[in-house]
Amino acid sequence: MDYVCSSCFEEEGMCQFIECNAESKVCDFCGNVDEQSIAADVDEVGHHLRRCVEREYANAADHLDHESAEGGYQGLHWDSYDLIHNELEIVLPNDDSGDLIRRPVHSLDDIVWASIACANDKNLLSKNALSLDLVAKYRLNTG
Repeated sequence: MDYVCSSCFEEEGMCQFIECNAESKVCDFCGNVDEQSIAADVDEVGHHLRRCVEREYANAADHLDHESAEGGYQGLHWDSYDLIHNELEIVLPNDDSGDLIRRPVHSLDDIVWASIACANDKNLLSKNALSLDLVAKYRLNTG
């Protein structure tokens, strides 16, 4: 099991989630060490990110028309890497090797994503950014 600390993310909501669910005193990605638990299970962080993403995005195959002659899905869509890195602009300041970005991308599976709002309103052209500040409100141990 690998652990990631809040120093490895810039997004406040993700940092808060990690801090609330910290189990390890060592971050396996940046090497931070503390006497208190500072790092959460990176797979749980990825699952949490997926739950947050699924509030605003869904599998494009379920929401967009697909026309091969027109270049594929008809509407805004992203693969998992582009969704995290380019659309949501999740910044991972300590991920020089690219090891950390692969983990949340893996948690999103190898599908094409579409904004639910854009899929429901085909005339909507503006970017529908996910507010990951809500991430802090939805903790791993809900219920």
